[in-house]
Amino acid sequence: MVDQHGSRQRWGSLIGCLVLTFGTLACYWPVRHFDFVNLDDPLYVYQTPMVERGLSWPGVAWAFKCVKGGNWHPLVWLSHMANCQLYGVTPAGHHVTNLFLHAANALLLFLILNRMTGATWRSGFAAAIFAWHPLHVESVAWVSERKDVLSTLFLMLTLWAYVRYAEVQSLKSKVQSQGIGDGSQASESTLHAPRFYLLSLFLFALGLMSKPMLVTLPFVLLLLDYWPLRRNAECGIRDTAVNRLGAVVAGESPLCGLEPGGKRAGSMGATERASPRDPVAVFAPGERCGFLRGLSGEAVLAR
Repeated sequence: MVDQHGSRQRWGSLIGCLVLTFGTLACYWPVRHFDFVNLDDPLYVYQTPMVERGLSWPGVAWAFKCVKGGNWHPLVWLSHMANCQLYGVTPAGHHVTNLFLHAANALLLFLILNRMTGATWRSGFAAAIFAWHPLHVESVAWVSERKDVLSTLFLMLTLWAYVRYAEVQSLKSKVQSQGIGDGSQASESTLHAPRFYLLSLFLFALGLMSKPMLVTLPFVLLLLDYWPLRRNAECGIRDTAVNRLGAVVAGESPLCGLEPGGKRAGSMGATERASPRDPVAVFAPGERCGFLRGLSGEAVLAR
């Protein structure tokens, strides 16, 4: 029975990845015929000699010292240099790069949500809204918005690394508190947890070097700690003002569509009925989300 459930999850994940990939490419494929626009594209590509020359050591040094357009984002300059190295100053390749980055971001979002919640189809729906919403046309069809899709890539990778860190920490706590195994699992967790944490910090730094707006990412991680990772429960934080504030913020965020309603989910997949004093029961963010309310709170962790 467990094998059948795992098999359905794997097939669902595969189908979700395929639909997101081909759907995103189909939606935005016409951008390969678009030209540069006069707003910012000259600055970022074809009127900046250092970018037109492609990748070089002087170009790398210039990218880390350059402040143009009111921003310091060296990785964006390096990505434009790489595009000029590959495609020259013809716009098609630059647009297609934006498209591939956006498709990768949508896939990462789907896989991260699916890993945290175990709700394959609802995670796919959320990722599809992210991928195909008209608000993202600008990010894909405007070459100068490379900073948007590139920073989002590092944001997603940071989330993945942080989720892995939280999973390893949760496993470590479970092994130590329940005395499961011979201690080797706890030792392995102690070894890997700092690696994932440092990796998340490194990826976060790369994201900041793509777009300063990612400075708000730590607050997103705090929300994820509240739900769906439930790290607040593991630390013994239950009916506190901070916890209730987290419930309000989570209820007003787009993630409320993935709230499991009347159950609380542990980051390692265990579920229990929410008590009347539980912030989830009090504020019930999932109650505001209509047809998305039935999400299972069990996280299926890929080993």
